[in-house]
Amino acid sequence: MTKRLLMIAALLLGAACAEELPGIAPPEREVYFPIGMQVVSTAGAGDVLVVSSSNFDQRYNAGYVSTYSVAQLLALAGTGESTTFVDSLDGPAFLSRVRIEQFGGDLVYAEPAGGGPGRIFVPSRGRNLVTMIALGDDGVLSCDAGGLAPRTEAFDCTAAHEIRTFADDPFPLALAPPRAQHPRGALLVGHLTPRSDAVRSNAFLASMDVAAFEARLSGQVVGRPFDPELEEDERLPADQFQTIVVPDSGGVGGVAWSASAIDGDGAFLISSAGSLTGGAVSMVAASFTDDGTLTRRAALLLDLEASIIQTRGIRISETATRAYVSVRFAEGQTISQFNAGIAIVDISTSPLRLVSVFEVGEELARPSLLERNGARLLYLPDIRRDRIFIVDVTTDAPSLVGSIPGRANRTIDGKILQARTLASPPQVAFTSDEAYGFVANFANSTISVIDVSDPDPRAHRLIARLGRNIDAEGDEEMPE
Repeated sequence: MTKRLLMIAALLLGAACAEELPGIAPPEREVYFPIGMQVVSTAGAGDVLVVSSSNFDQRYNAGYVSTYSVAQLLALAGTGESTTFVDSLDGPAFLSRVRIEQFGGDLVYAEPAGGGPGRIFVPSRGRNLVTMIALGDDGVLSCDAGGLAPRTEAFDCTAAHEIRTFADDPFPLALAPPRAQHPRGALLVGHLTPRSDAVRSNAFLASMDVAAFEARLSGQVVGRPFDPELEEDERLPADQFQTIVVPDSGGVGGVAWSASAIDGDGAFLISSAGSLTGGAVSMVAASFTDDGTLTRRAALLLDLEASIIQTRGIRISETATRAYVSVRFAEGQTISQFNAGIAIVDISTSPLRLVSVFEVGEELARPSLLERNGARLLYLPDIRRDRIFIVDVTTDAPSLVGSIPGRANRTIDGKILQARTLASPPQVAFTSDEAYGFVANFANSTISVIDVSDPDPRAHRLIARLGRNIDAEGDEEMPE
């Protein structure tokens, strides 16, 4: 139990370790402590699953981002008549991998423009930077290096693919769509660790122009060595890189973009990870002015009787009227048996308004949302209970309508054991047809597949676990 609690703490709060054990390379086609994932639809390869892996246990020299064919992953998963266990991703499902600096956090995707590739953005918590990676129509990742050497031996991209954010622990990301001042969109980066100023601690966010980030690639200097002391050289110009703060906050817990929130203007929704002084958390809405300046528009203090202390991610409804925020309550101060839940916030107008709070689970990670057939369902991975809770938020009176357990029988060497099919899951990503979901299993380095095709959420189930199963000590799953 102690080992698992330490892993959860690393997953949610700690930066990736800076020290590595030399001479040990990760399995090329496997995931390793996956923490972020997204399904991207490509012109040539169809749905592609993009997964960011970490190196929290100091085994590997770098993190990496991998892509997998969704069609091939579903072929491995089988029919779902019984839980399928596939212990290797070394096959046609694997498409590509790019090594990056050690990291852990969300990843976001920017659509292609002008015939160029799409872009994957991913944070590096150990180095306090964001990396941009190209994603082609064939689902293959690349660094657009133009023959230039990568920055380090453990990193596949050049220095021009990085932007330093100059704050601790970049983790949640969100992307605003293109507009006049940002023709390729704008990326917002939240940081888990606050920066202290006098008696206050402020959550720090950085906004960067995607077009300016891409322009760095054409201006790469051949042979220029990377120097972490050249901070201004590793950041965008001031008019293309902005910062904002959330005062008296214990860091940023989640960010999301809503195209029509706050009186129809569109805004980033930002949730603090908790207050260092009062115990309550806050939400802030920030939008761009006509000259492209990111400005705070509205704020909401979630000062509830249940003493919410942390947030873990945000999802926005398709109507852009509601934000769903995973929260964790102060120990011993909840009004039921649960330690976590969902806060529902009206984001359609200023000021923001807390609508309701629904308690469920023990340690919820980032929520995922499906809207279809007139229903709105939240999928809430619980990293302590190894379970996915399904909550109906079609109305502002939520109800628990199903859950997906994280254990299944498996036979190894003639012995039956209860295998962990969910292991500290931080996120769920759905296919474009919304029939299946992929779950990152942080604690045992696998990917699970859930079938959500049935209109009845009580019938949603886990059908497969894919990938090399390995825990923090390097041990594989075996009978006792």
